[in-house]
Amino acid sequence: MRNIQQDTKKMANLLRSGYKMLNLSCPICNNPIFKKKNGEMFCPVCDRPVILDDNELNESMKSDKNLENENNVFGRLFDDNKTLINLKKIIFLKIQEISEIIKTENQILNIEVYINLLQKLLDLYERI
Repeated sequence: MRNIQQDTKKMANLLRSGYKMLNLSCPICNNPIFKKKNGEMFCPVCDRPVILDDNELNESMKSDKNLENENNVFGRLFDDNKTLINLKKIIFLKIQEISEIIKTENQILNIEVYINLLQKLLDLYERI
């Protein structure tokens, strides 16, 4: 099982280094695809290059423009919509991680704690 916390740190470091996180996901692991400064796209989790066809790239660019044009309540709290997109992806990863934990958890009290946490994360995910 992958270590989601390590994957998230790796992605955060790439963002700090100037890489761009695209609003597309890896076809293998479903994590965000990143774009290098030279234009090459890759999945930091699979550590593989990703090639998109023109339709996918055009849809990604349209989607980016739509997000940038949206005027939402959280937009005033952050520098740009990229922060919101990144936050939403991180929350989604946490939801996946907790869902996997629940599958093997046997203690009812622990399951209840995870379900409460999932409810809060899902609520936050929908609000963004």
